[in-house]
Amino acid sequence: MIRPMSPAATAAVHRIEVFSKPGAPDPRAESVARDAAAIGLKPRRVRSPRVYLVRAPSDAPSLEPFRAALPTNPPAEQSI
Repeated sequence: MIRPMSPAATAAVHRIEVFSKPGAPDPRAESVARDAAAIGLKPRRVRSPRVYLVRAPSDAPSLEPFRAALPTNPPAEQSI
């Protein structure tokens, strides 16, 4: 059950991104790069993060435990 925050709590939206590590395959980014090349664009780099937006009180304790629990593949992905 999700309860509304108290009016005294100031809400903030925290952004957590999960990227492929350098050198690890990123199939979505590779597909975008191919499509861009097909229409004549030449991007220097394409990355495709998964983005999580978490609404929590701005005075909430660190979101590190939440970030650490996200579904990731540690050898191939990193989150920030």
